Amino acid sequence: MERDVIDLDGAMGGGQVLRSGLSLSMVTGRFTTPGMTEHLYSNIRVIESFLPLRITCTTAADGVLHVECRA
Repeated sequence: MERDVIDLDGAMGGGQVLRSGLSLSMVTGRFTTPGMTEHLYSNIRVIESFLPLRITCTTAADGVLHVECRA
């Protein structure tokens, strides 16, 4: 099933909180963000430790981080 992609283009501060909320609320899906933060990294590790999910992060040629969550 194809999901919509949410682009958080360069959002700082509130964008970081939004990325956290998205990562915590999505069961499967994907989003893009300007880059990895310690906050996002720790959320990914917490989510993976409690749920049977795999979250992958890939940096594109333009530097945008693609985050994908699969069950």
